Amino acid sequence: MSLCVGVDNSLGLITLNPACEYVLLTKQELVELTEQPSLVDLIEFKPELYDELLVYMLVSFFVGHTTGRVIKLFGKV
Repeated sequence: MSLCVGVDNSLGLITLNPACEYVLLTKQELVELTEQPSLVDLIEFKPELYDELLVYMLVSFFVGHTTGRVIKLFGKV
């Protein structure tokens, strides 16, 4: 169980209920906190997803560009 403590110059560590400057953790709580994935671990670069999106965007661009040219050509005829 974690304890909420503060530092007193004359007494060392004292427990403070309303204000928590420091928290003392057990070894098990520390292990649980350090084993959780961080934000950097969750935002991971995936090359396969990048390749798939790149191909999708390039194909969409060329198909849209070609379709626009064909429609413009039919408008002049």
